[in-house]
Amino acid sequence: MEKNGAFFRNIFALTSIVMWASNFVFTRIAVRHFLPVAIGVLRYSVASVVLISYVMLKRVKPPNLCHLGWFVLSGTCGFGLYMTLFNLGMQTVTASVASLLISTSPVITAILALLFFKEKMGFVKWLAFLIAFIGVAVICLRDGDFRLDLGMAYLLLCGMLMGLYNIIVKKLLQLDYEPLQITAYSIFVGTALLLPFLPDAVPQLVLAPVNQILVIVYMGVFPASGAFLFWAFALSKAEKMSEVTNFMFLSPVLAFLMGWGVGEEPPLSAFIGGALVMAGGIIVNLSKPDRPSSPAKEEAEGYINSPSL
Repeated sequence: MEKNGAFFRNIFALTSIVMWASNFVFTRIAVRHFLPVAIGVLRYSVASVVLISYVMLKRVKPPNLCHLGWFVLSGTCGFGLYMTLFNLGMQTVTASVASLLISTSPVITAILALLFFKEKMGFVKWLAFLIAFIGVAVICLRDGDFRLDLGMAYLLLCGMLMGLYNIIVKKLLQLDYEPLQITAYSIFVGTALLLPFLPDAVPQLVLAPVNQILVIVYMGVFPASGAFLFWAFALSKAEKMSEVTNFMFLSPVLAFLMGWGVGEEPPLSAFIGGALVMAGGIIVNLSKPDRPSSPAKEEAEGYINSPSL
């Protein structure tokens, strides 16, 4: 039975990672027809319909009224504002480079945990922080010059927002919310924040070719909702959160391969810088805790290291 549990845990986790990685490539396709804000509101409208059905089926409890402020923050940072900046950045940045820039989020999360939760960071984690951001600098090198264009800046802001979202998620986990509750209600808030853009998005959808409509539906059903459901299932079958969260390091690799599949050719600086960013993230996630953790704290730390798109 244990082997079956581990098998399904790994399948669920890997399925989530593949969906999240594909999001980079499909967004690059979507920005050819839709405006960035239209992509956000359309895909999360689809995602909300899927999640509302699942929440009603599973009778997931709504948030406590006194905690609504935390969900507004998580929905804003993790979905509403994040998705707007993400789509803006994907207009000019390749899928592979975008995935690497957002891979800074686990390191940013560790820094924010130091600031907000007073969690200690030993020498190893500080070294990982330095390695990751040297990697970002290398990614931004073009012909020997450092060039941080607007698209890259948007995606770096996404990494920071994801770090902040992770800290808010950790707070909600400490308030005894389940990962699925946090994800679903945060997405609902993010969707609500994007709804003012729906009147402008609908005409774009009506005029869109069938393949572009299918791209929006795919992103809403799979990376934006299905991936989180599979991730929650994987977490539920794990004895240790690291058994699931370690799969996140495959995301940039898969984004590279998928990007190549649609004709993107990352520059050499992306390979070198990407290796440094991933090394920093791996060190942060696999280094020993700087102080003993309770089971609840370990669960929170495992969940906040999951990717979110």
